[in-house]
Parts: sequence; structure tokens; C-alpha cells
Amino acid sequence: MTKLSLWISALVSAACLTAAAQTSYPLLLDGQERAVWAFTLDRRELTMTGICIVRQGAEGVAGTVVNEFGVKAFDFTVRKGRLKLRNMAQPINRWYIRRTLRSDLRCLVAPQPRSVGRRRTLTLSLPDSIVLLNKRFDITYRFQRINIDTEQ
Repeated sequence: MTKLSLWISALVSAACLTAAAQTSYPLLLDGQERAVWAFTLDRRELTMTGICIVRQGAEGVAGTVVNEFGVKAFDFTVRKGRLKLRNMAQPINRWYIRRTLRSDLRCLVAPQPRSVGRRRTLTLSLPDSIVLLNKRFDITYRFQRINIDTEQ
């Protein structure tokens, strides 16, 4: 009986530690208001690279993705647990692309720990990189942290 209670308490404490480690947004590093990432989206023969800037505000999380040439791909906001895509570039402004992006980005900016399910794989190497693989559509999102010194 003692072994069983020790085993159960070990499982509960491990679950609490895991949940506590995942309560922050993966795209926002622990305790930071802003994060800048080098962003790569790969889908078969299509590759999009650029920068993703994410910040925490009073209402929620806001972010933008800009390609290498400075053209905005899209913006996103998370308020009250709901992710919205805004200002989509015309070539990617299709309902099926919006739906896929929205469901994939929810895994990265969810206010609560979110299951990625069977169709997605999330690899966190915080604070350096995040990789999200959408197995259904063969899309890979890569985020590499960019360190920016603001004290100069």
C-alpha cells in the first residue's frame, strides 16, 4: 500500500511540474513581454522565411509574421483564448489556409496547455527553437530565437 501511494504521489507531482512548465505561451518565453523569432514555413516545394514578432499586451497576445523582403504575411491576436488572423497577404488569403494556420498557431499561443493531437508534433527546445509539424498537410513551422539587445 505504501508503494502504491508513493507511486501515485510521484505521478501527481510529475503531472504538476509538467503543467506548470507549459502554462506560458511557447512563443513568448517565460516572463518576457516580447520575443523575436526567425520563422520558416515549409510545405513540400514551398518555403517561406521571415521574422515573427510576438508581444504580450494587457488584452492578450499579438504577433506578426513578415517575410525576408519586409512584406507582411499576416498578423494574429489571441484574446480570451481565441486566435484571430488579420491582414493576410493576398496569395495566402484563402479560407482553407486560414483554417490550417489558425489551428496550428493555437498550439503555440494557447493560454492553457493544449494537446497537439495525433496530427501534429511539437518539439520545444526553449529558449532557442520551436518546431511544429502538421502531419496531415505536411507543413513544418520552425522558429529560431533572435536575440536583440535593447539596452544600447
